[in-house]
Amino acid sequence: MTPTIRNIVFDIGNVVVRWDPDWIIRQTFGEGHDHEALRAGVFSRDVWLPLNLGQISVPDAKDRYVSSGLMQADVADRLFAVVLESMSPLPGSVDLMQDALDAGYRVFALSDNVHEFVAYYKAHHPWWQLFEGAVISAEIGEVKPNPGIYKHLLSTWSLTPSETLFMDDVAANVAGAHAMGLHAFQFSTAHDARARFTQDYGILLG
Repeated sequence: MTPTIRNIVFDIGNVVVRWDPDWIIRQTFGEGHDHEALRAGVFSRDVWLPLNLGQISVPDAKDRYVSSGLMQADVADRLFAVVLESMSPLPGSVDLMQDALDAGYRVFALSDNVHEFVAYYKAHHPWWQLFEGAVISAEIGEVKPNPGIYKHLLSTWSLTPSETLFMDDVAANVAGAHAMGLHAFQFSTAHDARARFTQDYGILLG
């Protein structure tokens, strides 16, 4: 039986905008470095998780990188400039959001994300205005796939799980949504998502 979907929820990184840690490391540090070790250090749970939980700010993260000896201050500045530069919209994703909105669906965001990055989206990316609401990990102190972040989404906007479809590029986050009763699938491309909307959920977009 085809479910009745009324709400469509988008992750942001690698669903709406590009998120490519390897590219970020290469662009920040250049060639001649151990990119694998740098990636592990930059995106470590000691720094990146507290950023996503809203426990530290980007300036705090820069200080941690410098004090740990991972990089100099100017490189830390360049790192976060590259991160913001890298997060351009993925092909077709903004059109998918707009078409869903135009077809009468409620459109939301659910993202593990950082205060400063969200401020940048709001200031520089018109697509942010397409969201009726957004749940951001740094704002509530919960990350996916913890149940609390999905509960916050559902309760804040009075969404019925069985009427809500969530897309994320990470399988564990999809599983977390399923555990809370949402429909969900792992996002690969906007073209594939559009096809799945129709085939699996009866969602017809213009």
